[in-house]
Amino acid sequence: MSNTKGHVAAITDGRWHPRERNLFMTASLDGSMRVWDLNSKLVGVDQQLMHQSIIKSFTTKGIKLPFSGVTYSKSGALLAGGCIDGSL
Repeated sequence: MSNTKGHVAAITDGRWHPRERNLFMTASLDGSMRVWDLNSKLVGVDQQLMHQSIIKSFTTKGIKLPFSGVTYSKSGALLAGGCIDGSL
């Protein structure tokens, strides 16, 4: 999963950045939130968009914890993700 260009499981939520129109983030059942930049250079032979950053969620026992939702703060400076177990 750490070597992928995108999610490897279903996307559960997505949000556009409140101030920067080229940025959006997605949450997935693969246990990651990814921030994407539409202005970034396409990569690979198949010319796919690469995520700008990735945040992974794990339980205290090291088990992947899927995200159910994501959001940006009003200014866009902070982001938050909610996991299927109710944690943030």
